[in-house]
Amino acid sequence: DRIGIVLLATKSRTLPHHWINRRSLLIRKDLQGRFRAAGHVVTAEEWAVLLFLWQTNGRSPGTLAAMTMRDPTTMTRLLDNIEPKEMIARQADPVDR
Repeated sequence: DRIGIVLLATKSRTLPHHWINRRSLLIRKDLQGRFRAAGHVVTAEEWAVLLFLWQTNGRSPGTLAAMTMRDPTTMTRLLDNIEPKEMIARQADPVDR
């Protein structure tokens, strides 16, 4: 069993996906630290949503979820957290029921 564990640990160090994911986590942590230091109360995930909204104003939660590769439920939660910070304003879609 121990040999299998060592081999798996060795393989994970050489996998590019492991390092890409690790780098992503470090970048997100650094970004949130910079936001906090600047006095902005926004997470890296919220910032990504705000960036897409800034580039393509007026998108539905479903479209934003697809654009940011997030689950629609996760996107709704993110928007629910951003709205009280007064960084977005939701408007009802006249075509939607």
